[in-house]
Formats: sequence, C-alpha cells, structure tokens
Amino acid sequence: ELELRTSRSGAEAGNYWPIDRWGMRWSPKTGSPALCVDHAGTALTFGVSDRHAYLARRMNKFWPVPDCRIEQITPDGPIHLRIAARSLLRARHCPDCGRMSRAVHSRYKRHLADLPSLGRSVSVHLWVRRFYCRNIGCARQTFVERLPKLATPFARRTCRLAVAQGQAGLALGGEASARLLCGLSMPVSADTVLRLVKAMPLP
Repeated sequence: ELELRTSRSGAEAGNYWPIDRWGMRWSPKTGSPALCVDHAGTALTFGVSDRHAYLARRMNKFWPVPDCRIEQITPDGPIHLRIAARSLLRARHCPDCGRMSRAVHSRYKRHLADLPSLGRSVSVHLWVRRFYCRNIGCARQTFVERLPKLATPFARRTCRLAVAQGQAGLALGGEASARLLCGLSMPVSADTVLRLVKAMPLP
C-alpha cells in the first residue's frame, strides 16, 4: 500500500518520503514521516502518532495485537523484530470485585515472545498499567490490567505462540519439537514444550 519515492536531490540527502496509493505525501510540514528508511537503506522503522491514524490501522492489520495499539515496529538485528504496543482501553475492571477503575497507579513493560514474521523472531514490548481499586470492600488495593486475548498473567509468550509450540509438542514430543521450533524462529526448551502440552485443554 505504501511506496517510497525520492527525488535525485532527496536521494543524495538520504531523505525518503512515503506516498500511499492515493498520492498523499508525508512531509515534515504535515508531521514526521510515519514510515522511515535509514540512510543505509537496510532497515525499516515504523512509527505512529495520533496524526497518522491511517498508518496505525494498517500496522494493526498486518501485525494484529489483540486489544492493543501498535506504536512502533523496529528491526532488532537481522533475525529479530521488536514491536512496541500498549492497551487501547482507558479503564479496566478489577479481577476480584469487577469494579471499573480509571485511576492509574503505575506502568511497567512486559516482554512477550510472539509468532515469527518473515523468518524473524518477534517480541512484543507491551506497556501495561496498574490501577487503583476504589472499592473499599475489595481486598485488592491495586491490580494490573489483563489482556486475556493476548497473553495470560505472568506469561512470557503470547497465547497464539503458546498454542503453536504446544501443537508442535503434541506431534513431535519435547526434544524434537524444540529443535524444530528453534529453526522456525520460535526458540523454546524441551521442558517448556512439555509444560505447554500439559497446559493445553483436553480434546
């Protein structure tokens, strides 16, 4: 959907301007380019802002992260891709009493392994929030927002990656599936594969 065009003078300066299929040109006058190529021309860096809602929707379409907004996609070396994302909703329910809260206590970053893309391993760097629970009768004073469609609490991999690795474990066993998954950019140990198999629901 996007095409990189540059003039001769722009190429000499290392400036690349993304032009979409409608001929819209992103320039510094209308905001920083949402799709940039470094001067070496070897790595792509995608970044979004509120003024680039169209490109934000395209990024979430090609790299869907459930209930989250992708903010940046950056190559981290030749074999790894890093995705920065955060939650879409402003308020969350307390897991104990169910009361809605908008009061944010703090934020921290979770690192989740995800399914590979074009031969590259992928990690999701997800900013999650801790909320205050305003219910006086609730035992929890604070709680962390949960994203059940993306990952379970305390997990270090997304649900879809866990399912893929568990299916490989069901078919091949622990050691064989671990060797195969490492070659498919989904590195995992044999013990972890067996643990994922045990956690899968019975058919």
